[in-house]
Amino acid sequence: MPESRRTTFAKRLAKERQVASQTPNRAIAADIWTELKYIFESYSKYELECIDVLAITVTEKADRLELSVTTTNHRNHSDETEPWGNIFMSAEKLNRLHAIMKSTMRMAETEGVQTWTDVDDDHHRFWGFYIDFEAEKGQ
Repeated sequence: MPESRRTTFAKRLAKERQVASQTPNRAIAADIWTELKYIFESYSKYELECIDVLAITVTEKADRLELSVTTTNHRNHSDETEPWGNIFMSAEKLNRLHAIMKSTMRMAETEGVQTWTDVDDDHHRFWGFYIDFEAEKGQ
């Protein structure tokens, strides 16, 4: 009897899992950059009008990247930080995180987004991506 052409849901997910395990650094970086762009683009033009600086911080955790967003208010220049979400990654990908985030930062810089990186006292790595609208206005 011929095998069905229809792929089951479980087989499709198993295939996606296999593809994910073989994804090169640049493709992972592109996926992360896509997520960061989504966050930046989630603010309406009216919200952006009230913001001086919009920043996303990516923090390395044991099993994931933690994303948070900081906005600097136009009126009183106060900062407000909100957790955004997580990007879960395998230990193997987290071991390659330096190279992955380096590519992500280059993609962001190509789009005019400023970047920074740092390490805290507990050796957790941070990457920042931000747009300073006030600096843009002065140019």
